[in-house]
Amino acid sequence: MRKFLVLFLGASIVLTAALCFSQDQSKIEAFAHGIARTEGFYLKGSIPNRCNNPGDLKVMYKGGKYEGQTGTCKGGHVKFRNGAAGYSALYHQIDKMLSGESKFYTQEMTLLQVGKLYAKNYHLWAKNLAKNLGVKPNTTLEEYFEMPPRVRILPQGVPTI
Repeated sequence: MRKFLVLFLGASIVLTAALCFSQDQSKIEAFAHGIARTEGFYLKGSIPNRCNNPGDLKVMYKGGKYEGQTGTCKGGHVKFRNGAAGYSALYHQIDKMLSGESKFYTQEMTLLQVGKLYAKNYHLWAKNLAKNLGVKPNTTLEEYFEMPPRVRILPQGVPTI
């Protein structure tokens, strides 16, 4: 009986994790497609469309390349070999935002704050992305992706309330 409970609990945890992952993956896809619509990827002749770059990503740093990058377009925008490679790079950037690996974005940021770093006309960008996602511009990444609360370890001597 004990062995059965351990197996049942283990299977339940794996199933729960798989369901959470698929839900997160669909949210990531919706977020990426929302960015693509906001950036004009689906408009024939736009820079993102011509460069196969749904995120309208720019060159990372001198000498740096995204996987699938074949060159650069006008204004330093990355040119990808196809739309799939462009989406792959955008998904990777979103994953970095959500995992805490980004040097610029945090999970606590609102769409408006993300837009401030992501686009020149950030108010309009955030408003359009929010509309594409069906949320408000002051929605945080944590809220949109329904991320569980994180435990934060404070340095010693920092008072907590």
